[in-house]
Amino acid sequence: VVDPAMCTIAAQATANGGMWVPIRPGTDNHFLAAILRHILEKGYEDQAFIDEYCSGYDEFISAFKSYWNKTDQSNGLKYFTMEWAADKTTLSEDKIVEIAEIIGTTKPGAICWGMNGVGHRYAGYIASTLGTAINVVMGNYEAPGGSIDCNQVRISKGGNAGGGFFNNRAVTRTDNRTSVTGKPEALH
Repeated sequence: VVDPAMCTIAAQATANGGMWVPIRPGTDNHFLAAILRHILEKGYEDQAFIDEYCSGYDEFISAFKSYWNKTDQSNGLKYFTMEWAADKTTLSEDKIVEIAEIIGTTKPGAICWGMNGVGHRYAGYIASTLGTAINVVMGNYEAPGGSIDCNQVRISKGGNAGGGFFNNRAVTRTDNRTSVTGKPEALH
């Protein structure tokens, strides 16, 4: 749970083996940009998913990567590096790498955010865009255990809103680089 405060959800996560990441308020976009860069540098993206479902991917990634060799005038560091994100977020580089590795090597997975924090602050749309980009690049969009669009949006796109669609197909879950295939209920 990424939250400046030890909120109820963060407390529940830490009590159940999860992690609380006390980020500097308003720096979610910096944190997510470094994670996306790490995923791309390590080659963790799901190219098959991207090829089948994404349009505009090359343009988005090209624009994102165009900042990699530019220097942020506020701190003299290269954009989206772990060092840059650590300076912005007050998290350690090691902690950001740890989280980026978890996100990059666990499949399916999802980055989710609430509208009270990320969505209601300056540049929240940037963090929302980066979170969505990570979910898509990892092939974790519209996948059981991944980020699933709400029923109303899915129906308006002509999609299937029934849970049977997800529950009756075989999926592969990769955790710590070990893959297991089965129906969603068997993978928990």
